[in-house]
Amino acid sequence: MNKGELLAPAGSYEVGLAALYGGADAIYLALEAFGARAYAKNFSYDDLSKILNIAHSLDKKVYVTVNTMIKNSELSSVYEMLDKLYYMGVDAIICADIAVFMYVINNLNPMAAHISTQAGVKDLYDALFFEEINADRVVVARETSISEIKNIKSNSNIELEVFIHGALCVSYSGGCLFSSMLSLRSGNRGRCSQNCRREYRIFEGNNPLTKEGFYLSMKDLCVGEQIKELLNLDISSFKIEGRMKNVSYVDVITKYYRELIDGYNANFNKVKQIFHRPFTKGFLFNEDKKNVVTINSSSSEGMYVGVVSNTISGKVYLKLNHPIRKGERVRFEYDGESQYVTVDTIFDHNNISVDELKSSGYILIDKRVNNGSKVFKMSDLELENITLNSNLIPLDLYIFGEENSPLNITFTFKENYYTVSSNDVLILAKNAPLNEEILLKQLTKLTDTPFYIENISLSIADNLYLKVSEINELRRKIVEQIYEAIKPIRNTIEYKKIKLRNYDTISSERLIAKVNTLEQYEACRKMGIKTIFYKNISPYVNSKYPQISDEVLVSNYGGLRFYRDKKITTDYHFNVSNIDSLAHMINFNASNITLSNELSYNEIKDLSNSFVNKYNIKAPIDMVIYGNQKLMTMKYCPLKGLGLCGKCHSDNYYLVDKLGKFRIHTLDDCYVEIYNDIKLNLLPEINKLKDYVARFRLDFTFENENALAIVQKWDGI
Repeated sequence: MNKGELLAPAGSYEVGLAALYGGADAIYLALEAFGARAYAKNFSYDDLSKILNIAHSLDKKVYVTVNTMIKNSELSSVYEMLDKLYYMGVDAIICADIAVFMYVINNLNPMAAHISTQAGVKDLYDALFFEEINADRVVVARETSISEIKNIKSNSNIELEVFIHGALCVSYSGGCLFSSMLSLRSGNRGRCSQNCRREYRIFEGNNPLTKEGFYLSMKDLCVGEQIKELLNLDISSFKIEGRMKNVSYVDVITKYYRELIDGYNANFNKVKQIFHRPFTKGFLFNEDKKNVVTINSSSSEGMYVGVVSNTISGKVYLKLNHPIRKGERVRFEYDGESQYVTVDTIFDHNNISVDELKSSGYILIDKRVNNGSKVFKMSDLELENITLNSNLIPLDLYIFGEENSPLNITFTFKENYYTVSSNDVLILAKNAPLNEEILLKQLTKLTDTPFYIENISLSIADNLYLKVSEINELRRKIVEQIYEAIKPIRNTIEYKKIKLRNYDTISSERLIAKVNTLEQYEACRKMGIKTIFYKNISPYVNSKYPQISDEVLVSNYGGLRFYRDKKITTDYHFNVSNIDSLAHMINFNASNITLSNELSYNEIKDLSNSFVNKYNIKAPIDMVIYGNQKLMTMKYCPLKGLGLCGKCHSDNYYLVDKLGKFRIHTLDDCYVEIYNDIKLNLLPEINKLKDYVARFRLDFTFENENALAIVQKWDGI
């Protein structure tokens, strides 16, 4: 049975060490740009170089995330960075932008291209698309079920990476515009403002149905013991989410899954003691849609440790099943409400002041706490003060030399022999001759490396001397020689230029439409619009890939593959934002490409002009200029937990908070879309845009025929 790779996050150099020494087979990290966690500490090039040396010494791998949407002005910078990562020996790039993964695939082999969950790989056809363009691996969407994973494994050869633990996005990754449209912080650019973690009320029409709650805040994924079911599926990599998490979190979670994968009894108590929301098995194991969020809280749940048995004048008496210590933070929960306290003063059942309470006793606090409150431990000092075990690779040293000759050290690493020599020669000692104790003291200072000295064999004459600085330099040479020996061999890059296929002259039709209903379709026909996307759509999620004879609007990579013999228009879900992504889309047989909804006027102008300058032909660009903007697509339904199944198609429901009103739109197959109730309307800007955009698209969602009259005057642009 192939165990599969355990892949852990590294938001910083220190966290990366915890992951590697804790048992991860590979780590993933980002530099200070182009990673989808812009607010993590992230890595400098110096830190990356150090972590690469350590990982490769341990026969482990390092992947760098470059999984944001790339603007046209950033192309040269991102390519320069990718080249540098290639020569540094990075094992793979986790990428989502078309320009990035095609650049890696075409130019930077053997550095692998791993397709990020941001690219939305949800089914077999998505996976087959990436297999055919020679990507090495796809990271499947968190919503993908185990049955679909089995289907992909049975019918393709591409490597699969599957999430097993950590935070969940409520929206399908790569398809969320909530943060971008409301906060001007793009989730597709690594700057998500986490609108899903805010409180909302649910309205039916204009009537509130619920009090405020976290109706979009997902529980945390924890596959736990069920990873044993996944081990039989030949999955290439098991991924822990968490590049915003600290050292103790990554250390605990990595060790927990290492033990499970290796067949040992793993201690789940430690997992419960670190930051986590309530756990779910997620859609991977077909969790009920109403059970994947936690409405009452969006923060850490903590570990249940006991109850409040009594309260008297600021003394809170506790009965515990797990110890708490001074300095730790606890949460008291009663009737759905929580209070948080940092423990400062503890007394045991004999009224004696102690630093740790193991069973019964009391703490002093200045807050009122109800009898019967549940007690949860929110922090654990023992877990926060971890010591990393870096002594993983033993070295045996044979040390020899004679007077007026260098001191030589021979050692073996991975069955190869190496020798290093001092710059200075050995001389007769005046007072402190070399001995094994002196050599051990200096040579064993291998901090920040995975090595340790197991044995020293000494063969030098008595009464010889060498400066301590020279011995330290020998130690540095040993490490340096190992790192040089393990560095991956990378040939000089031979760049492949993008050769643009011939495509038809840009259509004279300037106004097109996408509709949801037959009424809207007929109204658009009356307006004289010829290209209307209605039934001829391959949606972003749950595409059934029906046979379509007309021009098809494709929102997923599977659709690009399935409909490659048809006339294809690609939708904005591909986040096309630069000329190289645009060119690759044309080469993927797209006739028209809808730009990302997140581009500004100046960025659209720059992209269009740059394309003309490079290829001497106008780009077949589409742009959405009117309609309610879809902010999220979800597998979870916020209405199901309210007992409203079925009513979603007859009544109008909304999420409402201080920032706005957002329509809950349930599709026939129970997938859910969230729309901004404020319409996008760029119709007055058409004259400004028409030199850069080939076709302007009207998106109709909830309008009736009368509502469509607003755009009639724009017919025939």
